[in-house]
Amino acid sequence: MKMLFVGNFSLPGEHREYCLMQALKDLGVHVDALDVLKDGRRLRRPLAGQFALRAGKMPWEAYDVFHVPAAIVAASLAKYRRRGAKVVYDCRGLRYAEIAMRGLRGLGRLRVPVMRALERRAAKRCDLCITVSGPLRDWLADVRGGAAGLEIIRNGVDADLFAPAPGGRASDGFLVGYAGQFQNWQAVDLLIDAARLLADEPGLRWRIIGFRDADRDIKRRFAETLPAGAELIDRCDRETLSGLLGECDLLTIPRKPYLACQVAMPIKFAEYLALGKPVLVNTVDETQHIVRDVGCGFVAESDPRAMADAIRRAARTPPEQIRAMGQAGRDHATANLTWDVIGPRYKAFLEANL
Repeated sequence: MKMLFVGNFSLPGEHREYCLMQALKDLGVHVDALDVLKDGRRLRRPLAGQFALRAGKMPWEAYDVFHVPAAIVAASLAKYRRRGAKVVYDCRGLRYAEIAMRGLRGLGRLRVPVMRALERRAAKRCDLCITVSGPLRDWLADVRGGAAGLEIIRNGVDADLFAPAPGGRASDGFLVGYAGQFQNWQAVDLLIDAARLLADEPGLRWRIIGFRDADRDIKRRFAETLPAGAELIDRCDRETLSGLLGECDLLTIPRKPYLACQVAMPIKFAEYLALGKPVLVNTVDETQHIVRDVGCGFVAESDPRAMADAIRRAARTPPEQIRAMGQAGRDHATANLTWDVIGPRYKAFLEANL
């Protein structure tokens, strides 16, 4: 089996397609990569680079499988593949729903139906589809008219990099952590408001990681809201990130009930679990069911008061129970969410459908 991965590999180790590619290589699959940004005629816009692939002189006939995350390219590759080759659409979210959350005005609103049409076209035209969650699989099955050729291939984690910290805790008190970006769908305002409600909770501490230059305003809001001594840490490398998160007592993934969030599976979820720490999620996406079934944390409504109550309950939970929750999450991650597990699962799916 020979595969061509078409994606953006500018950040090795941080992108799903890169990790899947490496996992398949480790299993002996012949894998090549076409970087949309680097090899797509080096045009400024990623979208233009993707379109450029259609006219590029690539040896399409040399491959058995094309793995493509971009809906535009996935929908157009059918004309290039030789007979018997398969195009796999790696649908890890609904881009049109993400765009809709921005509240665009004027002509910008046309991007929503255009992207929705492209994603539906890709789902219909591609031979196979993989995705990250049950709700997104259901969306694809509805578009395709059935579940044939569909598989859930989760976002994975390097369980050696994201492993329980030797010391376990940073210091006294109960340290609540968050790492990621700060777009509106990340719902960090839930944490800000929950922190305000918890101002009088003794021993509660905060560690927020991931600020960039563009996040100055949100960083100032955190600084104004969180208690004195709260740690507001800029974006860092993944090894440093693992160490910082590993010192926390509770790791949070705030979400609001947007469609784009309901069908998603946050990458940080697998990383949090692998660290052996209990997690706090909202009743929005599939993580709520995993947390309840595995017993690896807490679930709260997407409401500041509910979030505050859950954090308070976690802080008052006996340490041995907190450790048991974290271990349950670690066990689930190592059994189901490492690339060593996900790679063979993807390979088996492909071999069964070639």
